[in-house]
This record gives sequence, structure tokens and C-alpha cells, in this order.
Amino acid sequence: MKDFDLQIVTPNGLIYDGKAAKIILRTTVGDVGILPRHEDYVAALGKGIARLFADGQERRANCEGGMVSVTGGVVRVVASVFSWID
Repeated sequence: MKDFDLQIVTPNGLIYDGKAAKIILRTTVGDVGILPRHEDYVAALGKGIARLFADGQERRANCEGGMVSVTGGVVRVVASVFSWID
């Protein structure tokens, strides 16, 4: 499966800038999974666990508030809170 470009930013700065195979996020209307070649999309983020799949690994993070957008195959997460659970 092809990867997509992903950027995750919070008020504290850049959290992630790289390739990803999939990301699952909680929006204000439920969970959304984003895969390569996802259509353009924008949604407000709710409060929940984000799951990032990259390099054959899964990472989890607490994610709260902000927005997610997909534009031209690039996924951007601008979150009020995004902290890795490791």
C-alpha cells in the first residue's frame, strides 16, 4: 500500500512530519480512517485516541480539539492537544 504525507501540529509546534499508511481520528461526529488517495476532506476533531500507522508500526496518542484536512493527498492534523502514549 502506498503511503501519504502527514503533518501533525499543535500550539506547541510540529509533532510529526512524514509518511503514514493510515491514521484513525475521532471527529465531532465519530471516528474517521484516512488511507492513501483519500478524497479531499475537512472535519473538526473531538476528544479521543488517535492511531497512526507508519513504517509497519502503530502509535497511539491522546488527541483533542482542532481539525483534520486532506488536500491533494496531504493530510494535516491541527490539534489543540496531541500527546503520544508511549
